[in-house]
Amino acid sequence: MMRFALILIALFSLAAPADGGSVRLNARAAIEAGRPVTLGDIATLEGDGAAALASTVLFPEAQADQAWLEVDVVLVREALESAGAPMSRLTVGGDRCVVSL
Repeated sequence: MMRFALILIALFSLAAPADGGSVRLNARAAIEAGRPVTLGDIATLEGDGAAALASTVLFPEAQADQAWLEVDVVLVREALESAGAPMSRLTVGGDRCVVSL
């Protein structure tokens, strides 16, 4: 019985994202126009691995002539992959975030 419990603990340890954390898109966010839109602006980041990605740029500059823009989870995943984020240890969730400028 003890051996079975140890095996289960080992399996669950392997399945957990080690030091990755989670990124959850907020439904809404507001930032100043004219500056980059970063992951930290539009998402809730939990865990050391996710927090380290807060400065990942999603849009180089939010244009002043726009009232809002939309960031979806596909764009976030692509930006994280391009930045070299450890996607196998990171949970990314949420559908989209509407950013008002």
